Amino acid sequence: MVPSVRTEFVLIRHGETDWNKERRLQGQEKPGPPLNKLGFQQTEMLSRVLLQRYDHFDAVFSSDLLRTVQTAQALAAPYQAQVHEHPGLRERHMGLLQGLTYAEAPVKQPMAWATLYSDGSSTRIPGGGESLDDLQERITAALLEIASWHPGKRVLVVSHGGALHAVHRAARGFEAKGKVMNCSISVLLVEPTQLTPKQQQRVLLPRQLSALHEAMHLHGSWRTRPACHQCGGGGCSGCGAGSNCCSSRSSSSSSLCKEDASAVVMDVDDSEEEKNS
Repeated sequence: MVPSVRTEFVLIRHGETDWNKERRLQGQEKPGPPLNKLGFQQTEMLSRVLLQRYDHFDAVFSSDLLRTVQTAQALAAPYQAQVHEHPGLRERHMGLLQGLTYAEAPVKQPMAWATLYSDGSSTRIPGGGESLDDLQERITAALLEIASWHPGKRVLVVSHGGALHAVHRAARGFEAKGKVMNCSISVLLVEPTQLTPKQQQRVLLPRQLSALHEAMHLHGSWRTRPACHQCGGGGCSGCGAGSNCCSSRSSSSSSLCKEDASAVVMDVDDSEEEKNS
């Protein structure tokens, strides 16, 4: 049997920051806000989830912004893996909107705010900001580059809500509805191609990028209940989740119980907050 040369990406959104709580547009503000207390708790729980699902990662990459680096370092530590920072994995540059709250932005920067919510994917946000097309081309190019370095390997990538939405558009050819939660997990397979890097960026290759699981996020009552280490989502009296256990749901990609750690369904939410953080 010919070994697979597909690169498996396990994509993570960083843990919560105070700017997330304040509904502040983080963008590429450098170094950007650190994780807050809840963000570190989310990262700790996600680390346990990953250790149950994956016995190894061949490489770990992160955006070079502080919130993603902190998340990646915490997740890489149990695997004794080094974190490689890649600027191509950054959040969308929000131009004049960076650092403003969702309440402040339309008042202080009405033109830039209008651009953010315009229908055109090629419109750049004033003040050095990126368009949706810019973001999609950049994040796709970064993932294809990393895949070329690690063919047939499993790679952990920590990035941002808006960037992961762009990955979904590139992989599936349409906008995902729902919220990419802090410390969510998405899985992506990248197939090898004979196209040049420029061709890859132009085509964005929905055939090459195959999204398997969308936004398996830490959700529900995990703050108040310990993780179940007995069933791992397989269903047992130890978890006490009953019909809420992921094994009782229709998704075959679940591996933990809803009551103790994560739900695999996408949280449908029209909020734009995570798309820019």
